[in-house]
Amino acid sequence: MLRLSLVAVLAVACSAGARSREYIIRGGVLDARSKSGVSSARVRVPAVGLEFIADTGGRFEITVRRPPGCYLLRVRMIGYGGTDRTVPLGGASVVEVGDIFLREAPIPEWRLLFLEECVLPDSVTVGGPWGTDTVRLHL
Repeated sequence: MLRLSLVAVLAVACSAGARSREYIIRGGVLDARSKSGVSSARVRVPAVGLEFIADTGGRFEITVRRPPGCYLLRVRMIGYGGTDRTVPLGGASVVEVGDIFLREAPIPEWRLLFLEECVLPDSVTVGGPWGTDTVRLHL
């Protein structure tokens, strides 16, 4: 009986420590060279399944409701290399992650190879409520 009570007390204590809280994660996404904001960068918290887009100045603010712990923040933008950052949640309800710098990264050549093998048609048929038209492509 005493053993069962101890297990019940530990289970309640652990579940109380794991209660979800609301946190706000704030920061900015900047170009590493120019130090200007990277507009429309994707900022994700994969564990939560949320994705946000940075504003025109590269700033973002994400509200999550999670138990305390460390969470991955993933930042990506076309034309830049991405970066990951671990964000600890548990203390303050507003967490400032500061500036996250992205470096320009051209698309690797191997990713473009499939374009050379594409065969484009000579024409395309476009349909609408008033019928269809065939448009010749001049390549």
